Amino acid sequence: MQPIFPRWMLWTLCGFMLVFVFLVRIDRATGHEWWRMEECRFQSLQRGTWTPHEEQLTASCAVRHFPVSGGLPKLESVISCESGWNRLAESPTGSYVGLAQHSASAYVYRIHAYQPAAWDVPLSTNWRNARGQLVMTARMAQGGWGPWSCA
Repeated sequence: MQPIFPRWMLWTLCGFMLVFVFLVRIDRATGHEWWRMEECRFQSLQRGTWTPHEEQLTASCAVRHFPVSGGLPKLESVISCESGWNRLAESPTGSYVGLAQHSASAYVYRIHAYQPAAWDVPLSTNWRNARGQLVMTARMAQGGWGPWSCA
């Protein structure tokens, strides 16, 4: 009796199934569901507050969605210089706040102006929220790094 499928076809099918299972396991191993990557939502992966790891993931995601001159290394350099990666940083006068030291008086306006239109979860208008700070900074920096003295 002749088999319905040739052996090579069965082995090929098994190979594809193994690759699929392997790729799904890799995706799950990273712990980042697709929706986190889609809208740069990484807060509370590890604790109930922003961690440096979550801020790095968010910065990387923001630059992937909104490419800037110099890429992620430039964004990281500017933020390191402006605030030392302290999302709660305030200038001595309180005029500038957050990771990239945005103007406190223009913060809410900028959040609304640079809000990605297609995102389900809007950026927080609270300047202490790292996601809002990082996405807004990436979107602003698409026009150049001029607003930042550390650029």
